[in-house]
Amino acid sequence: MEHPVELFDKWLVNKQVKDQAKPYHGKWRAFMLGKCYRAQYWVRQHKAPSDAIPIEVMRIFEIGHVLHRAMQAPLVPEQCEQEFEFDDFVFHPDYFDDECVYDFKSIKVGFKTKKFATGFSKMKVEGFDIAKEYRYNVLQVMAEAYFMKKVKGELIYVCKDNGQTNIDIGRHFVFNTFDWEAEVLKEFAILRAWWGSEKLPPALPRIYNGAECKYCMYRSKCKEVEFNGGNNGV
Repeated sequence: MEHPVELFDKWLVNKQVKDQAKPYHGKWRAFMLGKCYRAQYWVRQHKAPSDAIPIEVMRIFEIGHVLHRAMQAPLVPEQCEQEFEFDDFVFHPDYFDDECVYDFKSIKVGFKTKKFATGFSKMKVEGFDIAKEYRYNVLQVMAEAYFMKKVKGELIYVCKDNGQTNIDIGRHFVFNTFDWEAEVLKEFAILRAWWGSEKLPPALPRIYNGAECKYCMYRSKCKEVEFNGGNNGV
C-alpha cells in the first residue's frame, strides 16, 4: 500500500494538471499583476509551463489554500471567489462587500535579527512599508477594487506558522482606490501595448528583489528565448 504522504503528493500533482487544463480566458490575470511582463504575456496566451512546480512548493501552496478556505468559511459565499470579467481582465476576489475588496495572503513567519527580517516577522519592524515590500500584492487587490468600482482594497496576511494576522500586530493594509488608480492604469497600459505589438516583452523580474526568475514556471523557456535572440517572437 502507498504511504499517505505519497498519496497526498500524487493528489497535488493531479490537481495541478487539472487546474492547468481548465478552459482559459485569454485575459490578463489578477494574480500575475506586478510581475514580469513576459510571464504575464505567456499566462494570457495559456502557454504550458516549461518548469514543473516542485512538490515541496505545491504543499506550501495547498497550505495557503486551506487557510483561504478557513478565512472564507464564515463569509457570505456569494461574495467569495466570484468571477468578474472586464474587457481583457478576469479575476476572482477572495471576498468583497459594498465598499471594499479583500485579498487573503498566507505567509511564513520568517525571522528577525537586528539588521534583517523576512516574512511575517518583517511586518513587525518599525517603518515597514507594505506598498514597497509587497507592491505587487497591493497592485493586484487595487486592480480588482478599481474595476469593481469599490472605494478601497485591503490585504490580510495570515501567518502559516502561528495563525497571526497583520491585524493582530496592529498593521492594517487598507488602500484607497483613488490613490492607486494611476498605478493600475499604468500596469494595464504597458501590458496592452505589448499585446497589441504582438511582440514578446523583455524578461524583466519585478518581484522578490530580482529573484523572480528563480521561481518562474517559464524559466527554461525564457532562457531558450533569450538564447535565440530575445523578444523577436511570441
